[in-house]
Amino acid sequence: MILTTQREIQVWTYLKANRKRLRPVVEARCRNDGRLLAAVYPLRDEFWVWHLGERYSPEQWRVEVEIMTEDLVLEAEPPTRGDGDASRPSDAPVDNSARNSPDGMFQIHDPVDAYKTHTLEQILTAYPAGAHSSCIKCRSTYVIDYLTISYVTGEYIVNRSQKRNIFYPAHVSCCSDRSHDCNEHLTAERPWNIPWPAGA
Repeated sequence: MILTTQREIQVWTYLKANRKRLRPVVEARCRNDGRLLAAVYPLRDEFWVWHLGERYSPEQWRVEVEIMTEDLVLEAEPPTRGDGDASRPSDAPVDNSARNSPDGMFQIHDPVDAYKTHTLEQILTAYPAGAHSSCIKCRSTYVIDYLTISYVTGEYIVNRSQKRNIFYPAHVSCCSDRSHDCNEHLTAERPWNIPWPAGA
C-alpha cells in the first residue's frame, strides 16, 4: 500500500495505534469462520476502511512462483555444489515476507449516495471489484468490494442503525487450470456480496 497524501498518512498512523479500541460501523467477515477481514471506521466526517492483506498458502505461493519464473531464461547454469556445501545454511531464516501483503486501507466517498442510487439487487448481482483480503485462520481470500462496502455503510447511516452491519464478501478461488488465461476468478456462490439483511 502506498500512502500518497498527508491525510492518508495521518489515518494510517491513527488506525495502526487505535484500531482495536475503535468501534466499526460495518464489518466484513470470513464466510468459513466469521473472522474479521475488514472494518469501516468513522473518523471526523469521513469513513475509512481497514482490511487485512492477501496471504498465500504454501501451495498458492508455489503456483505464483511458477507463474513468475516460467518465462525466465537463465544465461548460465549455476555451479554444482557438493552435498556438504549447501547454498544456504539449514538454520538460516526463510524470508516469507513476499507471501504476505500488508494490511491496507482506503476511504469511502459518499456512502449515502451509494446506498440511495443503487438497489439491493444491483449490489447482490454486481461482479465484485476491490482489495483482496485473506482470513488469518483458514487462508481463504475474499474481495472487499468497494461498492458493496459503500452501500452497507450508507445503509447504516441512513437507517441510523444502532448495531454494526456485518456482511460476508465474495470468495476468491485460485484457478489451477493453466489452459486458459485466468489468474483468478470468483466462486459461483450467490449472492456474491451480502446475505441480506446485513445487520447482525
